[in-house]
Amino acid sequence: MKMLPILMLAASTLSPLRAQDLGAPPRSMPADASPSFEVATIKPTNEDLVGAAYGMQGRVFSTRNTSLTYLLAYSNDMQQNQIIGAPAWADADKFDIKAEPNTPGQPNHQQLNSMVQKLLVDRFKLTFLREKRELPAYVLTLEGAAPKIAKSNDNSATTPSFSFHGFGKIVVTNSTISDFVHMLQVLVLDRPVVDQSGLTGRYDFTLTWTPDDSQYFRTGMKPVQPSTTADTPPDLFTAINQQMGMRLRSARVPVDVLVIDHVEKPSAN
Repeated sequence: MKMLPILMLAASTLSPLRAQDLGAPPRSMPADASPSFEVATIKPTNEDLVGAAYGMQGRVFSTRNTSLTYLLAYSNDMQQNQIIGAPAWADADKFDIKAEPNTPGQPNHQQLNSMVQKLLVDRFKLTFLREKRELPAYVLTLEGAAPKIAKSNDNSATTPSFSFHGFGKIVVTNSTISDFVHMLQVLVLDRPVVDQSGLTGRYDFTLTWTPDDSQYFRTGMKPVQPSTTADTPPDLFTAINQQMGMRLRSARVPVDVLVIDHVEKPSAN
C-alpha cells in the first residue's frame, strides 16, 4: 500500500477522496449490521516513516505507522490527548494493520469505528473507562442571529462531504455543524472541538483560510505558508467569523476522555 497521510486516507465519512480515486466502492453494509474483523494482521512498522495512514481501501481496512493511542483516538473520534493513562509504548510503538470485515459491503463511519474498537480490545487486551474531564478545547458558537452559510438543498444525501483543496480550503456539502466540528477535530485542529452553536439542519459552504503550524499535525506535514499579500486568506478563527458568521474560541470545557485500565502489546501474527 502506498504511504498516504491521514488527511488523504481518513475514515470513510470524512475522507476527501472520491470513489474514482480508489475505484468504485462496494455496496454499503446494512445500516443495522454490527460487523467485526474476520481476519486481521497486526505487525510492527519496519520502516522509518513520516505521517500515518488509516482507512478503508475497498474491502480492506489498512493502517501504516499507527500507534495504539492514534488508533484509539481515531476509532473513538477523539484527540490523542483525550486518551488517559496509556503506557509509553502505546504512543512510541507503531503498527501496520490489515483486516477484513466479516460482513459484506462497505462499513459506514460508525461501523468502522466499532470494528477497530473491537479489534483493539481483542488483540491489545484493552480495558478502559469513559469519563468527562475538563481539558483545553475549542468551542464553536453562533456570532449573531443567524449564520452566513446556506442551508443545503440536497434532501437525499445522508452523509456530509468535505472536499479538501490544499491545506487551506474546504468545500463542505450537506454537513451539520456537528459534522463540521468533528471534521475540524479529527483532521485540522490539535484540541477537541465542541459545538455550542445550537444550529440544526445541513449546510453547504466553502471555508478558505491560511493555516498555521499547529494545524493538520496528523498528516506529518506542515502547510506551506503563502507570501503575505492583500488577498492572502485570514487565519482559521477570522475566516470562521467572516465567512460563516460564527466564532471559534479557546476554552477549558468538559470533554469525553478514555481512561485506560489495562493494555498489552499485541501477540505476533
